[in-house]
Amino acid sequence: MEGTEQKELESPKRESPAAQKKQNLDDGVSPGDTYSSTGLA
Repeated sequence: MEGTEQKELESPKRESPAAQKKQNLDDGVSPGDTYSSTGLA
């Protein structure tokens, strides 16, 4: 059960585009580059 909880904690970062978009905006990255970087990463 603990493993599942850990996965859920890490999921939000990957599954929440809004969070990534916010980070990218803070970094000054354009949306297009953002998605490309995410795919490669």
